Amino acid sequence: MKIISIDSDREAILMADSAWRPHRRPYFVPDGPAPTAEIRPALRIDRLGKAINPKFANRYIGAWTPACFMRPAPGYNSLAPAGMLDDSLITGDWMEIPDGEIELESGGHTVPWKFDTDSSAALLASLSQAATFKTGDVILLPQVLLSFNPVAGNSFEIAIAGIKILEFNIR
Repeated sequence: MKIISIDSDREAILMADSAWRPHRRPYFVPDGPAPTAEIRPALRIDRLGKAINPKFANRYIGAWTPACFMRPAPGYNSLAPAGMLDDSLITGDWMEIPDGEIELESGGHTVPWKFDTDSSAALLASLSQAATFKTGDVILLPQVLLSFNPVAGNSFEIAIAGIKILEFNIR
């Protein structure tokens, strides 16, 4: 399984599989400068494919979830790139790709999100020119929906239509 994070400058970063963990387990803030938590959409690939035609790329995307990426503070560890850090990607419950705009609820705020069919297809098609995608691979999209600084003793959750999709305690 591979996890590919796309940064805001459209750079692809291959993340270690130990970076991924399910929600509902506590997140332990590392010693040193605290990371920044970014809530970003993640896509799950549900078919094997290489050199995927953009016209058919969305057939390979089987589910999505809001994911919490713990971006290390600048200078945290210059030898360990962001993709190598254990437990730095917390994924929520996987759901079907929505047809229209949905609202993510967190801390009394709502954030709209709409799946961009064309850009997701183009992104997957482009990435698949260099790598074979397999069932279960994850692509973390660059769009930051929310961000916060994790503080020990707090908790975090995202709900859609009142149903908790992503939740964890911070220790």
